[in-house]
Amino acid sequence: MEIKSIPTIFICFLFLTSVTFSCNGTKQAATQKNEKTMQTESLQTTYNISAKTRQFLNEFEKELSESNINLKTFSPSKKLIDEYNIKQANETSFLISGFIKTNEHFDKSNLEKSGVTFGQSSGQIVTVNVPLYVLPDFLSDKGIEYFEISTKAQSK
Repeated sequence: MEIKSIPTIFICFLFLTSVTFSCNGTKQAATQKNEKTMQTESLQTTYNISAKTRQFLNEFEKELSESNINLKTFSPSKKLIDEYNIKQANETSFLISGFIKTNEHFDKSNLEKSGVTFGQSSGQIVTVNVPLYVLPDFLSDKGIEYFEISTKAQSK
């Protein structure tokens, strides 16, 4: 009886080992998928944006997810830079310009700490330069009601 139980135990051991490694591989794949999903979901807004801004965010998210690079070190393509008038601030930082409409919860200093710079203002409307790596925080700021990226002037 003991001799028969050794192969049975060995087979059970092999089965449990293969299930464990299989589940671990599945967990790693799921983790990688979740990290990519978090990367793209992080560019969702909590306020209204223009159609052009939505288009930019969609294209930006696509490039970011295809690059497999984190947002802090990501460099947009020449096409994206040209189409959306993205400016290069330094070797590793790119800016998108636009304007925001603020509300009573707006805290300029908090956004400035993260690298957002402000230009002209008229009432609740303020021009901004937003580093691309700051977009997730910027797009979820409670003090902003609306954001629209700037576009190049077209000559006729």
